[in-house]
This record gives sequence, structure tokens and C-alpha cells, in this order.
Amino acid sequence: MKFAVRDGLISINPATNALLPKFITRPKESLAPEDIAKLMQTAKDYQAKPTTISKNIYPLISLAVNTGMRRGELAALKWVDIDLEKHFINIKNSIMEINGRCFLDTPKTEASLRTIYISSAMAEILRGHQQIATGEYVFPAAT
Repeated sequence: MKFAVRDGLISINPATNALLPKFITRPKESLAPEDIAKLMQTAKDYQAKPTTISKNIYPLISLAVNTGMRRGELAALKWVDIDLEKHFINIKNSIMEINGRCFLDTPKTEASLRTIYISSAMAEILRGHQQIATGEYVFPAAT
């Protein structure tokens, strides 16, 4: 509306005195340490089952919990983006789902392009996972 006034399309902005609804932000909640421990043990047990087809679950959840990486960033993560010797991950890509189709793209904002440092323990988990996930992607999936 401001642009319409500026461009002479309308004489006054009818939204100037509009009352906006209250915007309530809720505090973000994270998992409690005991919940994280239970989640990690469940993931490890599930992955160890002989009937489990995907062997991505424990390293995937471990990386998510340890780094706070987003789902699309985890799905787009490639081995070339990880330096296991220097313990860091470069976030360069994200997978977005639009109308049921997945697309590889850069993250939404410049701030999302970042380097995340990982612990030695996390690097070891990824080294072990690298023996299984030998393709381009760290967490390959059929879908």
C-alpha cells in the first residue's frame, strides 16, 4: 500500500490505522538430557536389528542432535563437505520438498551457509558410517 501511495495509484493508505493481531512467540524447547540418551539408545538398538534395512538412522540422529543441522541439510550432506581429520562440516546445500518432489538447492539464507565443528566422537561415528554409505551422499535414501 505504501508503494501504491508513493506511485500515485491511491491517495491514502487504508491500512495505516489497521490493528494488527498480537504476535505471540513461544519459547523453543529442546530435549532433556535423559530424552536425548533414550533417543540415541533407541536409534542404536534399531540400527543393530538384522531386519533393519537402512543403516543411516544412528549416525543421522547423532549428527542432528550434536549439530542442530536441519532435515534438508542432513539429506543434502555429501562426503566432500565433511573433513573428518579437522572435524568440521561445510553446509552448502539443502534438499527442499515441493509438491512431493525433492530439489537440491542452496540454503534459504546466507547465514545458513556455514561451517559446523564436530567432536572427535562424532567424527568416529561418521568414519564408521562411511564404510557403509560409500556413495556421494552421507545419508543415501531411495526417496
